[in-house]
Amino acid sequence: MNDNYRVFRDFGPNSGADSQGPVRFNLNAWYELRKSKIIPNNQIIRQMITEYRALIPKEHTSIFERLISHIDAFEAHVNNDQVDYREHQFPTEITAVITRAANE
Repeated sequence: MNDNYRVFRDFGPNSGADSQGPVRFNLNAWYELRKSKIIPNNQIIRQMITEYRALIPKEHTSIFERLISHIDAFEAHVNNDQVDYREHQFPTEITAVITRAANE
């Protein structure tokens, strides 16, 4: 997840209302890195969630399910830019859940 964040932060579009920094107009690296870095990383993350689903505390199940939906929708969008994945954005609260669990 950290690698995906790095790619998004350093190469992704920066045009949202809550984004910081200048808008990037040359997104060639972003388009390539989505395919070569983020999609493979997401596939590993999805596999881990699916494989270890029984270990996820019930209070966090919905967050992990939302992450799976984001992963699926993002990949569909990368494969077909007509696919709108705005309703399946990355659930930012999952980073706090994972960080807490890793530190316990």
